[in-house]
Amino acid sequence: MAKKKLGQGRLPWMTSKFDLEGYAAGALALILAILLAGFSWIFLLLGLLAFGLVFFATRDDKRTPPDDNSLILSPCDGIVSDISPVTPPRELRIDATEMQRVRIASSPFTVNGVRAPVTGTVATFLVEAGSPTAIATNPDNSELDEAFVHIRSDHGPIGVRVAAGGLGPRVDLDLEPDDGVRSGRKIGVRRLGGWCDIYIPLDLEIQARVGQSVIGGETPVAVTKRMQALPGPDAKSDAADAEIVSEAPTAVSDEMPDTTPIAGNVTPTVAAGSTMPTPDQFEPASDIAPVTPGEPDKPA
Repeated sequence: MAKKKLGQGRLPWMTSKFDLEGYAAGALALILAILLAGFSWIFLLLGLLAFGLVFFATRDDKRTPPDDNSLILSPCDGIVSDISPVTPPRELRIDATEMQRVRIASSPFTVNGVRAPVTGTVATFLVEAGSPTAIATNPDNSELDEAFVHIRSDHGPIGVRVAAGGLGPRVDLDLEPDDGVRSGRKIGVRRLGGWCDIYIPLDLEIQARVGQSVIGGETPVAVTKRMQALPGPDAKSDAADAEIVSEAPTAVSDEMPDTTPIAGNVTPTVAAGSTMPTPDQFEPASDIAPVTPGEPDKPA
């Protein structure tokens, strides 16, 4: 089977793209800039600024989610600004008194894609329009454009809140209740930055850290806690074997002297302070019969 090559037919690093609305709005801004340039160069400058702003607002990028179902991924690009236990917003309709919230701040220059943090089913989806003059400097500003997504997953309920300021349609998620979503796949856009809160059950382990840069659809922010291995049926036998090994005699060191007698060269050991007896001091045993040389042994 032929292997796939990264960037075949294009530059490998050139993965950015733009929404269809971006091409249309950008072309309109450029045309207006050219037409108004005849009146004043200021109109040309304003038109070019609008052209650049449109392309920043509609820029997106391709992402490759990790192949691991135990991970909860970041929905947006940005920097983790806060991790704390909170009560989930009522708009998510999650039946929990406390969850872990990972808050991500995104600049206007980040890509606009919003991605599913887990694989599951959309339980509830709610959009609340904000004020057109609101600025996304305060994440808890009630006048921001907001979208709330509650996803049922194998990890439990996962909540996502996406918020942005005014200046046009900034938050646009293409979802309906009971829609299926896949981890890392795009579910909508949030233009020109803002805030992204992800609500995670308490029994999941947070991997993100405050100040960490995250990539939407790729960087894990939490993971299922690893369970410790339980003792198996051979645990008792393993313990017994370990006890036997611990009671085994210590191996003889190579440096210990060898006291094994060698045939034909027996050297008796004499205690300190005593003398070795001479041959004539040995007495023959009385229960041993003398043997006459040349006479065969008689059977007993």
